[in-house]
Amino acid sequence: MRNAKSLLLVGLLAVVVTACGGGGGGDDATPPGGGGGSGNLSASFTAINPNPGGDEIGMDQGSATGGRITIDVNVGPVNNVYGATFEVTYPAMADYANSFTQGNWNDSCGSNRTTNVTKVSGERRLIVESFCRNPASPVNISGTRRLVSLVFDVNAAGSGDIDFLNPTLQNGAIPPQDIGGLTWDGGTIVAN
Repeated sequence: MRNAKSLLLVGLLAVVVTACGGGGGGDDATPPGGGGGSGNLSASFTAINPNPGGDEIGMDQGSATGGRITIDVNVGPVNNVYGATFEVTYPAMADYANSFTQGNWNDSCGSNRTTNVTKVSGERRLIVESFCRNPASPVNISGTRRLVSLVFDVNAAGSGDIDFLNPTLQNGAIPPQDIGGLTWDGGTIVAN
């Protein structure tokens, strides 16, 4: 009787482990090379304006490995910049990977530069803030410079837009004022 109970217990444990997904691996495993997203997908980004000119801000593909993609937010030539605040909306097929890289637009600020990215709970929206932290020393941006790079894990095939919401670039006035007349362009994630 005792052996029968042991066999029954072992059998029940096997059923529970199988039902809970024990054993690991499978299609949702992280692909070799450290990328996130689905290991079966190949993601890319099509930018509306990958090379922003004067008074323009645009997104572009930084890197892509399987279902993980980095989107660079770039700014074209503009003078007297103290900081940027904007939101980024992204499609249901992607998740923010809680990873970003501070851009090079404010390198001249040295230790006075800061960039923060906050995911809005329950939404597909990020709040991005990047500042020089010293409005008395605004930055003149020549050429194209990166504001921030954002990393997303793409988990489903298809396409979806990434775009800006409430974008502002602030000047070095005290207090800082919005720089008007700017064009902000997003793009589309495509995965197959």
